[in-house]
Amino acid sequence: FIKQLSLDLRSAFPNVEGFSWSNLYKIRKWYLFYSSQNNFLYQAGTKLETLESTSVPMPAILLRVPWRHQTVIVSK
Repeated sequence: FIKQLSLDLRSAFPNVEGFSWSNLYKIRKWYLFYSSQNNFLYQAGTKLETLESTSVPMPAILLRVPWRHQTVIVSK
Protein backbone atom coordinates (compact mmCIF):
# COMPACT_ATOMS: atom_id res chain seq x y z
CA PHE A 1 0.00 0.00 0.00
CA ILE A 2 2.70 2.50 0.98
CA LYS A 3 4.77 1.81 -2.13
CA GLN A 4 1.76 2.44 -4.36
CA LEU A 5 0.86 5.57 -2.40
CA SER A 6 4.40 6.82 -2.91
CA LEU A 7 4.15 6.28 -6.66
CA ASP A 8 0.74 7.96 -6.82
CA LEU A 9 1.85 11.00 -4.80
CA ARG A 10 5.04 11.47 -6.80
CA SER A 11 3.03 11.23 -10.01
CA ALA A 12 0.42 13.74 -8.79
CA PHE A 13 3.00 16.15 -7.34
CA PRO A 14 6.19 15.79 -9.41
CA ASN A 15 7.79 18.98 -8.08
CA VAL A 16 7.26 18.12 -4.40
CA GLU A 17 9.82 16.15 -2.43
CA GLY A 18 9.20 13.88 0.56
CA PHE A 19 6.97 11.22 -0.95
CA SER A 20 9.51 8.41 -1.07
CA TRP A 21 8.44 5.00 0.17
CA SER A 22 10.82 5.21 3.11
CA ASN A 23 9.61 8.67 4.14
CA LEU A 24 5.94 7.67 3.98
CA TYR A 25 6.77 4.59 6.05
CA LYS A 26 8.44 6.82 8.66
CA ILE A 27 5.41 9.14 8.68
CA ARG A 28 3.13 6.14 9.28
CA LYS A 29 5.39 4.84 12.03
CA TRP A 30 5.49 8.30 13.64
CA TYR A 31 1.69 8.55 13.57
CA LEU A 32 1.18 5.08 15.04
CA PHE A 33 3.74 5.75 17.77
CA TYR A 34 2.35 9.08 18.92
CA SER A 35 -1.33 8.21 18.46
CA SER A 36 -0.89 5.49 21.08
CA GLN A 37 1.15 7.65 23.48
CA ASN A 38 -1.46 10.03 24.89
CA ASN A 39 -1.07 8.68 28.43
CA PHE A 40 2.71 8.99 28.19
CA LEU A 41 2.46 12.57 27.02
CA TYR A 42 0.10 13.53 29.82
CA GLN A 43 2.40 11.93 32.39
CA ALA A 44 5.31 13.91 31.02
CA GLY A 45 3.36 17.09 31.76
CA THR A 46 2.80 18.03 28.14
CA LYS A 47 -0.33 20.06 27.55
CA LEU A 48 -2.18 19.05 24.40
CA GLU A 49 -3.07 21.85 22.04
CA THR A 50 -5.34 21.75 19.01
CA LEU A 51 -3.84 22.78 15.71
CA GLU A 52 -5.75 25.53 13.96
CA SER A 53 -6.13 23.63 10.70
CA THR A 54 -7.32 20.35 12.22
CA SER A 55 -9.08 18.95 15.24
CA VAL A 56 -6.35 16.38 15.86
CA PRO A 57 -4.59 17.16 19.16
CA MET A 58 -0.84 17.72 18.83
CA PRO A 59 1.44 18.19 21.82
CA ALA A 60 3.18 21.54 21.42
CA ILE A 61 6.54 20.03 22.29
CA LEU A 62 6.38 17.78 19.21
CA LEU A 63 6.16 20.79 16.96
CA ARG A 64 9.58 21.90 18.20
CA VAL A 65 11.39 18.60 17.59
CA PRO A 66 12.96 18.34 14.10
CA TRP A 67 11.59 15.60 11.82
CA ARG A 68 14.89 13.67 11.73
CA HIS A 69 14.99 13.51 15.52
CA GLN A 70 11.39 12.32 15.62
CA THR A 71 12.17 9.46 13.24
CA VAL A 72 15.04 8.41 15.51
CA ILE A 73 12.75 8.52 18.57
CA VAL A 74 10.08 6.28 17.06
CA SER A 75 12.70 3.88 15.71
CA LYS A 76 14.05 3.08 19.17
